[in-house]
Formats: sequence, structure tokens, C-alpha cells
Amino acid sequence: MTYLPRYLAVDAPLPDPGPSLGPVCFTVDGRWVPHILALLKTLTLEQAWEPSDADRLSGEASIMLAEFMSAGSCTIQPSGGIEMDECMSCCIRWNNGILEVFSCGEWTPVPGGGPGGTQTPPQGSPQPAPGGCEEFFGTVKYGGKYLLPVPVSEGDEITVTNCLGAWTGFINDFDIWYCGDGLIFFAGGCIEGTQESLTDDLLLTANHNALLAHIGDTYYDCGDAANSLPVTIVVPSGVSAANMTFLANSASLIGDGSMNFAVRVCKGTAAPFSLSYVSGSGPSTAAAGTVITVTSDGGSSFEGSTVYQARFTIDPCAKLTLISAPGWSLFNHDPSNSTYGDTPCGSSLEVFTTGDGYLALPDPWILSNHQEMLTISQTPFTMAVRVENV
Repeated sequence: MTYLPRYLAVDAPLPDPGPSLGPVCFTVDGRWVPHILALLKTLTLEQAWEPSDADRLSGEASIMLAEFMSAGSCTIQPSGGIEMDECMSCCIRWNNGILEVFSCGEWTPVPGGGPGGTQTPPQGSPQPAPGGCEEFFGTVKYGGKYLLPVPVSEGDEITVTNCLGAWTGFINDFDIWYCGDGLIFFAGGCIEGTQESLTDDLLLTANHNALLAHIGDTYYDCGDAANSLPVTIVVPSGVSAANMTFLANSASLIGDGSMNFAVRVCKGTAAPFSLSYVSGSGPSTAAAGTVITVTSDGGSSFEGSTVYQARFTIDPCAKLTLISAPGWSLFNHDPSNSTYGDTPCGSSLEVFTTGDGYLALPDPWILSNHQEMLTISQTPFTMAVRVENV
């Protein structure tokens, strides 16, 4: 007796069942469907048959299995997968990545028997604002991908719901169709207890043929979205403006069918910048795009004069722009004494001097980079500074 891996054992090799006896209609209790499918799936393997007729008989078994999968209430319907015509021969083959059948004396491509490709949403899709949400409806064909029209970043929340459809792979699935959670699709429903995992699936912790999401090198199981349950994915730290795609949990790129689903994208709000003051005072945090008010300290002696300072560091790096400061002619500084946000993150604050000394008076001395800002003046001051992402 030969035991076939992943399937129930049969006494292989099996004999030829003989010529056609016509269609048969019968009913069974639905609880037996998973076991019947498991047995029938065994017959689609060439190892189950006498070697001399294995190719023909496994092909005929695949046709029979397709008819069984599409049957309901004793009405035989065409298969949703490979359609066979009246002069169909016995053979199926792969030719340069395309599934072909031998029909009417020639090899003919099977519709849908090529890679699914990436489904790209139309240009101009709405983009959620920080803290806002947008909802999209995606369709992914078996073997292909659906590209979410919004790049995702750390802290974004993506929620997948209402996954509907059925699909099958032409390499591993033997024309058995699956729901979005990886359960076998039969007679319009998903059969409990029929999930399986294959060693070459993309995500081994998810069911074979379940709907997956993909960001970078990480896959996420979205199968529960086929069971009226929302699947929420929080984009992990370190991800910035990355593509997110959806696909089947299978190594196969050839198949038929598709999944439709809703996906809601909620953009995270970036963590506020943290400010620390060496001198002067101002807010301890600031959100990107806001204007903060910074006040100088009480003054200190410097080379025989009293000077007033405000110096702060900011984390993470930010673009710092001086917006206003009452009493200052902001646009008439000596350029050698000012630099605005053009030094790399992580660099130290550079000190510029003129031939007249450290201070270019009566204008204030303002030094700035992406992590620190220093302002010195002969008079007390308050200034407005815009904080932006680098």
C-alpha cells in the first residue's frame, strides 16, 4: 500500500474506472463534505493511478472534482475553474508559465491561467490627512496583488472588513476553491474544519489561500475579514511611506478567482517634538507645523555688556524657521551670522563670528540647525518659531 502525503491513504495504484456511465445525482449530509473532498482530492494525484494511464486518469479526476465542487441540490453546473469542451482530450500542461489544455487537437491557454498582476487603484485617490481616515474597496485576483492607494507609515491603522469571494490555485489546489479565510468554498459557503497549511505558503501561521496583507518583509493574516470580523493592522515603528499590498497566502502565481474587501486607512498623528531649554523658556512639546513662542532668559554679562539668550534643543530633528520677533529687522542680518535649517541631523550647532566680535549688533545673533537653535540679543526678546518635519 502506498501512502500519499497530506491525504488519506488509498490502495495505490488504482485501476482505470472504465468508460463513462453518465452523470449521477445524489445527496449527502453536509457534515461529510470535508471528508468526501479529501478523498476525491487524492484521486487527482498521478501517484494514485497505474503509471501507464496516470496522466489521463488524474486529469479526468480533476474534472470530476470540479463537477462535484460546483454541484448543489442535485443540479450539475459548470465548474468555476477550468472549463472543458466536448472535444477536450486528457491533458493539461504548463507552457512558459501559462496553463494550457489540449482541446480539439491543439493546446489552448486556460482563461485566467496566467499571473494575476498587481491591481493598481486609479490615480488621484483621496489621501487621508494626519489623524484622518479614508476607505477603499479592493479587488485582488489570485496570483496577483492589490496595491493600497495610500503609502503607510509608523502608527497608521489599516482595518480590513467584508472579504468576499472565492479562488483557487492551478498548481496545488486541484480545482478546489477557497474562501478568504482559507476554508474550502463549497455550494456557496465556507466549510468549517477544511483549512490547511502548505510548507511553501507565504505566511505559515495563516491558512493556505487566506487573504494576506504585505508591508516590507512582513505578512499579516486578514482571513478573519471573511468571517465578518474586522482585522486591524497597526503599522510598526520604522516604516515610512511604504507600499501595502494584498494577496493570497500561496506560493502559486497561477490561478482563478478573486477577493473583494473593504479597507479603511487611518493616518497616525506623529508624536510631538520634545524641546529642552539651555536658556530661555518655551513649550516642552510641539506638533509638526505649529508655531511656538520662545522667550529669552533674564540676561547675563558678556564682554562688559548684558546679553539675553534663548537656546533650546529639539528631538527628533526638525526644520526651525524664525517667523517673527518684535523690534527686530529679521531680514537684514549679516548672512555670516545666520543659518536656517540647512545642516544635517546629528550635527552640532556651528558658531559664526564676524570681524567685529561675537555679536552683530544691534541685530540679534541667530544660529539654527535641525536639532538646536540659539538666539542672543542686547535686549530681552520674544520670538515665534515654526517647527516642521525635516
